[in-house]
Amino acid sequence: MSKLVTPDLSGPVPVARVAGEVDLANATRLRQELLALATDEADGLVVDLTEVPYADSAGIKVLFDVARDLQRRNLSLAVSVPASSPLRRLLKITNFQEVAPICDDAGTAVELIAGGHRT
Repeated sequence: MSKLVTPDLSGPVPVARVAGEVDLANATRLRQELLALATDEADGLVVDLTEVPYADSAGIKVLFDVARDLQRRNLSLAVSVPASSPLRRLLKITNFQEVAPICDDAGTAVELIAGGHRT
């Protein structure tokens, strides 16, 4: 089983770097791994989707579910995905930006959360 999430805990906000396709086969594992990184000691979580070439509806649902879960815990979520990625368009079509900000890169997303933005 290949690694789906690589955690980056070096900054003020944990970054979950997701790699590979996200679909029904690994959506449950992705949700578990993301929620495990979102501790109450941090202000939130950044999910970096730069290395995700494809996500189906199950993958998008995971992002919505994680956003809602973090919001209930008073934590922020931000997602980073390059503007040129087809996944960016999918997130906009599903109005994901209404539950969490979408940034061009993980650094911007970390700054947004660390700067006090709450979703």
